[in-house]
Amino acid sequence: MARTFKLKDRPEFKNKPRPLTFRRSNLVSDAASVMSEKNYGSVIIVDKDDKVEGIVTERDILKKLVNKNLDPSKTKLETIMT
Repeated sequence: MARTFKLKDRPEFKNKPRPLTFRRSNLVSDAASVMSEKNYGSVIIVDKDDKVEGIVTERDILKKLVNKNLDPSKTKLETIMT
């Protein structure tokens, strides 16, 4: 019988940086600032229990924010998350 492995059981998992997480109510400008500072291409959107609700990528910022002339300091992540 084959043993099933979870991602966290893989040896390389321990060396990977933790993903950036934000709440849907956080501002795009805050997420973009941290993404830029830490050189990440996306942030994971989680609820109060840290369950994944969505993702915001650089592409989401470009297509759903910049392309629509929205203000990142007033736009919540829930507006542009996938």
